[in-house]
Amino acid sequence: MAAYKFSDYWQAGLPEVIPIIPPDAEIDRDFGSQVSDRQRGKIPGKYKPGRKKWVGFDGWTEIDITESLTNIWSTWPRANVGLRSARYPGTDFNVNSDALAESYIALAYKFWARRCRSAGGRGRLES
Repeated sequence: MAAYKFSDYWQAGLPEVIPIIPPDAEIDRDFGSQVSDRQRGKIPGKYKPGRKKWVGFDGWTEIDITESLTNIWSTWPRANVGLRSARYPGTDFNVNSDALAESYIALAYKFWARRCRSAGGRGRLES
């Protein structure tokens, strides 16, 4: 099965896709990037093809994402797919305990269920 491309997500109605620096990416420190090794795999980035390295993506929250941009991003090696969350709220918990994970899930459900609206107007979350 072929990997999905950024343009696939854009064409499917998710116009807020954004490239995320791969977890094992080489960061271009000579280009002035302030990305730390711990941020790889977690923050938006741009690939510099001529240098074969990644840098942080300044202005990623304001950029007008177009289909042509997603086509370019689809050519970048191993870029992770992110989603700007202004219209898609969510949570990310990294825990090593099943009990703690269950507790966080319950808390997230309690918080988001009051804020999410279904077509019927009642707050709920889909699993």
